Amino acid sequence: MPRKTTTTDKPLHVALLDGFEVKSRANGTVHTIKQGNATVAEVCVGAKKVRLNLRSASKPAPKNLKLDGKSKTWAGGGVVVTPENLTAARALLAAATNTV
Repeated sequence: MPRKTTTTDKPLHVALLDGFEVKSRANGTVHTIKQGNATVAEVCVGAKKVRLNLRSASKPAPKNLKLDGKSKTWAGGGVVVTPENLTAARALLAAATNTV
């Protein structure tokens, strides 16, 4: 079962994705965030961690988030989402969806 937030009964990834245009795999492990037809981010749900990956970096990133793990596909980097940085991760995701 995915980790739960400390402030709600929602799983962490559900709280992160609330209000965004999302396409999810049938098994619930990967959620793709879109703006129109463009993919801007993805959320990978593991047994112990939830990771947010960005297609391109949004400027400026919240100060309490350090993006890492850059690749050609997810050039914006990513962050492991925790209950402590959930608000900042949502702000980052909101900024990414507004920049495409």
